[in-house]
Amino acid sequence: MKGCLAFLLIIIPFCLKAQVDIIAAEYYIDNDPGIGSGTPISITSGATINTSFMASTSALAEGFHILVIRVQDMNTDWSVQESRAFYVSASALTTQANIVAMEYYLDTDPGTGSGVSIPIVPSTNQDVTTTIPTSSLTAGFHSLTIRTLDSDGFWSVQESRGFYVSQSQLSALANIVAMEYYIDADPGYGNGSSIPITAGTSINTTTTIATASLSSGYHVLHIRALDSDGVWGETESRSFYIDAFSGSLIAGVEYFYDTDPGYGNGSTLAIVPPVSSIDSTLSFPASSLSLGAHELGMRMLMDNGTLGITDYFPITICDVAIADFVPDVVCVGNTTTFTDASTGVLGGDVYSWDFDADGFEDSNTQGDQSFTFTADGTYDATLSIDRAGCVSTITVQVQVEPLPMADAGADQSICNTSANMAANAPSANETGTWTVFSGTATITNPMNEATTITAISTNSVELVWTLTNSLGGCTDSDTVQLSANLPIMAAAQNSTVDIGQTINMDVQSSATINIGDVLNTTITTQPTQGIAQVLANGTIDYTPDPDATSSDSFVYRITNQCSNFDENTVSITIVNLPPVIDNSGFSVSPNAQQVSFDLTSLISDPNNNLDFNTLSIITQPKSGAFASIDANGILTINYTGITYSGDDELEIQICDLVG
Repeated sequence: MKGCLAFLLIIIPFCLKAQVDIIAAEYYIDNDPGIGSGTPISITSGATINTSFMASTSALAEGFHILVIRVQDMNTDWSVQESRAFYVSASALTTQANIVAMEYYLDTDPGTGSGVSIPIVPSTNQDVTTTIPTSSLTAGFHSLTIRTLDSDGFWSVQESRGFYVSQSQLSALANIVAMEYYIDADPGYGNGSSIPITAGTSINTTTTIATASLSSGYHVLHIRALDSDGVWGETESRSFYIDAFSGSLIAGVEYFYDTDPGYGNGSTLAIVPPVSSIDSTLSFPASSLSLGAHELGMRMLMDNGTLGITDYFPITICDVAIADFVPDVVCVGNTTTFTDASTGVLGGDVYSWDFDADGFEDSNTQGDQSFTFTADGTYDATLSIDRAGCVSTITVQVQVEPLPMADAGADQSICNTSANMAANAPSANETGTWTVFSGTATITNPMNEATTITAISTNSVELVWTLTNSLGGCTDSDTVQLSANLPIMAAAQNSTVDIGQTINMDVQSSATINIGDVLNTTITTQPTQGIAQVLANGTIDYTPDPDATSSDSFVYRITNQCSNFDENTVSITIVNLPPVIDNSGFSVSPNAQQVSFDLTSLISDPNNNLDFNTLSIITQPKSGAFASIDANGILTINYTGITYSGDDELEIQICDLVG
């Protein structure tokens, strides 16, 4: 299909010795007619260009073609040209067909129409954002390819981009933690110039690249990033050009109103001392101008006498009211009052209030206003007064204070007639005050959240901690109870343990204590058949002796911070299981005269307290052979002179240390 191609042109120059404006752009298709002889592209002069244009393709033959674009700056220098290939297809239609489908594939082409569909709304142009899953890809380089289908049934030329999948043990996306750049020659990973960033999974930052030391001509800027896994990303490169410009400082601004008197003939606003760049508010005299619309023209004056491109700004000289207002300060949820202090207001002046900077008009009424904010913070409230197109605007910060949140601390069980408080400290613009609600006591410093309470003469005292926001006037209170420390009670404990094992007992959890008590555990009477030990967390470990019998006991004590204590008994039932002998038997040769077996591998004890000295034979073999057991647990059976076949049996025994 022949018609027009739409292109978006974005030119972003680098910060050089002196920033110069782009003043012209041109394009050509296929054959270069020469610099300055291409088809002009309409642009607005500036340091950066972002524009779209239509390039006619009606005269082009079917097939591939190349579109080439270049720009010219105010010093008449032309940029490096940028090229893009495109395809013109034959079609009887004169109108541009809609794009009705879009698909992609990774690495291997599954065939036109068989890729992964990308949801779109049919139109002649598409600007789509989509997520491409890569979890199934192996580490290494891959290729993403995208193509579209129009309403005439034609598939586009496919567009491909390479990308790299790195291997990581993390399932979450790693943060970018560092960024560096170098110009021309690579100093090696980690040796470039650092770019300050805030770590994150994506980075959007602006930085200034010093070029003062570079020679005039073409150079290449390279940028790369490092993630939290220690992996460097791909290096991104851009070419730029250093112009040998003798004047690098801005010495002033030449300006005029309405009619340009020519370069060098306008009024001059000096900048002393000259600067390399300027970002400030400039005041231009306008007392001689009549009321109504005018145009301000201005251009930079360099310290070598050269003048930059002229920029034009529409201005209006007005006779208007002076907008002004005063907001009060309240806490969130309360109504803020805006007192109208505007002067010179006439009938017919149009008011517009935006109290919360959301871009929507909240009121158009003259005079004092009210508004309730739903969240604390600082807001920019704006009032505009319009008189026949001349507008006076003022923006004032409004402070909405947070509601105080008082916390008097945990209730306390006190040991004597004094206590230290632990309320939360007042936040910004807040004050705190202690008061006695019930009972009798003295507050040492009522304004201190950590004050000491003395002279407590009742069994309980209830105190109130009140926070007040001094700007918003709102308050919040919380109470705390101080109670006398009552006697505590230790609970009797009963536990069962196997010989060879250790049991842990939490004796504090079952005790009857006061709120806030801090306990210490000790053993006052030791067990007789084992070892009891208090651990750092206040629990007790008990381990029976290897030869312990059926039961044991010991007495423990718990003591609180007020030295109140109580004792109780822990009763232990000791379980001793008998040894186990594996009686699966042995196989011997029919002609064997004497056989030996290691019995130690067949004997075990659940409590690990075997007494091998008790290993003995209770009944000799029924075959009539003689059996014996040596000190190492080896069973020997002598069949000399015995004629016997089939199963032979004997009975053995062993005891544990308890018997």
